[in-house]
Amino acid sequence: MKHLTKDHSLFGIDLIDELVEDYFQLDTGGEDISNFAGDTKVFDYLIDEADCDELQEAHNLSDSEQLPIIIANNLHSEQEDKLLHVLRLHKKAIGWKLSNLPGINPSIYMHRILMEEEAQPIRQQQRRPNLTILDVVKKEVTKFLAAGII
Repeated sequence: MKHLTKDHSLFGIDLIDELVEDYFQLDTGGEDISNFAGDTKVFDYLIDEADCDELQEAHNLSDSEQLPIIIANNLHSEQEDKLLHVLRLHKKAIGWKLSNLPGINPSIYMHRILMEEEAQPIRQQQRRPNLTILDVVKKEVTKFLAAGII
């Protein structure tokens, strides 16, 4: 039995955080980040005990753009004003559309089926598992039904 004498795979991990920070030019001790972290206390008022029926109030963060948000109905006016103020300050951080997410390649979130040019898409007939696999599948389905997963 041979043992590896040199394993260089562990040394590559040490530099990942530093390289990512250099590439994106991140500043982890920035004033904006600490201010935002302090403002996140306002978000606790959102949906702690609210049902979906209570999410009634719709607001627009900007007059010129359509930036709709829906907040809880049970907020006091002061809490609502604070929440809207924080959201207006940080509205660029929210991805309103997929096209608004900078730096993300569209090929990551788009689904494509690569086919040859002459290929015609066809629907194949449903296949049945063999009897031993069918019993295992039935047991798994009944187990999930009993647990309330499906």
